[in-house]
Amino acid sequence: MERLIDELPWPYNVVLAIIHETGARRGEILSRKSKPRTVIVVRRCQNLVREWFRKHLGRDDSEASFFHTKTGKIVRASILYMRLHMAIKKFGINVKIYLYLLRHCRATEFYGKLSEKEMMQ
Repeated sequence: MERLIDELPWPYNVVLAIIHETGARRGEILSRKSKPRTVIVVRRCQNLVREWFRKHLGRDDSEASFFHTKTGKIVRASILYMRLHMAIKKFGINVKIYLYLLRHCRATEFYGKLSEKEMMQ
């Protein structure tokens, strides 16, 4: 997964890393604003997220979308999928990978390590 994340350009690598790390839904991540109260627990990819926020065009605007392209446009799910599938094809992976699949993978990793209540948080 790390190689796939590394292959994607900014900001798509950050989005994918957060989706994989948190198990959040695509819409939950892409609709995030830069509000200071917004908290996403990200341990494995914290340096990537810090670097993204440091470069963030609207980090001082609490209503700005957290994820945007270099031109300031909001990251669309369709473009994220396109970038993901291009990276998958480059690695020669013949399995369809969906963002929702990453959510289930993360839940599977946590299964047995966390209680059901902890997983729901």
